[in-house]
Amino acid sequence: MGEHRHNHVRKYLEFLLLILLFILLMLSVGLIREYGSVRRLGSMRAHPVANNVDTIQGWMTFDYVNKVFNLPPAYLASALNISNARYPRLLIFRYAETNHLNAKDFLAAVKNSVADYLAGNK
Repeated sequence: MGEHRHNHVRKYLEFLLLILLFILLMLSVGLIREYGSVRRLGSMRAHPVANNVDTIQGWMTFDYVNKVFNLPPAYLASALNISNARYPRLLIFRYAETNHLNAKDFLAAVKNSVADYLAGNK
């Protein structure tokens, strides 16, 4: 009878060990994926994207563009005559929409302003 109970406890412990190994495996996979994401993000920052104004898109905020292209905080507000109190925390397309501007033309103006700044500060 004691041996039967011992076998039952052993099977229970083996089952728990398998569950713990499965959880450890899943956590390891998640950690490896996160590490890959962080590495890609780090390599994006080191990448010369900050010199390519064609990467600027309408979903970006002015603040984001300022940081990516290392612009002075008020540069785009001045260059584009933006007086909205929410600047720089405005989406580019949202600003164009609320000010009844053509979104594509305004995005082109943002890109041109950034390109002008980069050309003058090489």
